[in-house]
Amino acid sequence: LKKIPAGYEVCEKGDINFCGVEDVNVKVRKVAAQTRTVYVHYIDAETKIPFENAIEKIEIPADEIHVNTKDLKEIPAGYEPVVTGDLDFYNTDDVNVELRKIEKVTTLHVNFETVDGTVVGEKTFEKTSTDEEDVVFALGDDIVLPEGYHWVDYNDQIKNVTLPAGATGGTVMFVEQDETKAVLTVTFETKDGETVGTTSVAKEFTVDENGDKVTTFVLGKDFTLPEGYHLADGVDQVTEITMPGTVGGHTVIVEKDAVAPTPTEDPKKDDTKKDDTKKEETKKPSKTADTADTSDVAAYAIPLVMSMVAISAIVVGRKKLS
Repeated sequence: LKKIPAGYEVCEKGDINFCGVEDVNVKVRKVAAQTRTVYVHYIDAETKIPFENAIEKIEIPADEIHVNTKDLKEIPAGYEPVVTGDLDFYNTDDVNVELRKIEKVTTLHVNFETVDGTVVGEKTFEKTSTDEEDVVFALGDDIVLPEGYHWVDYNDQIKNVTLPAGATGGTVMFVEQDETKAVLTVTFETKDGETVGTTSVAKEFTVDENGDKVTTFVLGKDFTLPEGYHLADGVDQVTEITMPGTVGGHTVIVEKDAVAPTPTEDPKKDDTKKDDTKKEETKKPSKTADTADTSDVAAYAIPLVMSMVAISAIVVGRKKLS
């Protein structure tokens, strides 16, 4: 059949019988829908208020009951679902999805240099925000200078750095060393030459009898080893570093702490404990004063009862004779 009305199908398929007739009625029905329409309503998780005009219309297979949040196309900009995964459309065509603002991490890399171009430090700072506004890294609050140095007004540099939210940027900040302090940069290396950490420490210097500036930095007091490391065995090195001048460096050789083995129970010890318990259970109670007294009473009670029985028999016999 070529001219079945659009959107319909015959109720019964197969041969149509024209025996003795030239006209036949054929019953048709609407074709079952292949898809269905469902709706996702977006709600602000913080205020519990629906977003304005934020309803996503989705066509899904007629027999489907789930839509995954990763397939949503019309989530308001700057937001993300609080809960991700499948949305359940079983026995419903409408589902609410709560949204929260997307947290953006803004990253700033700073190289600290003196005015003569000497790099004295490098640090990375991060700030998290949930809006689209620019992020400001403020000196003193967000940007921390290397120890022993202070900001210097040079080359019209600014104290605060502004970046777009979620961006990564870098800048150079000029500093100069504090006049009353000496700065020591300590590099921690393994015996194989692998660098496992660095630190800079500042301390007020002293002037010796020759008029030279001298500073002593003590391990454990002025600086510490990286966590999980100790001074390498078999290496001759100092723990009190005397540095002439106001800037210097020193290398400390370290090695990783040994990992303590996980304690395990000795099965033999457990068996011994079990044997001791069994032995204690099978031991007979010791003879105490109370049990001794009870046994003595029983020893005297048996003949006494036998005597009373015998006396009773004699008395009964006499009554019968009389």
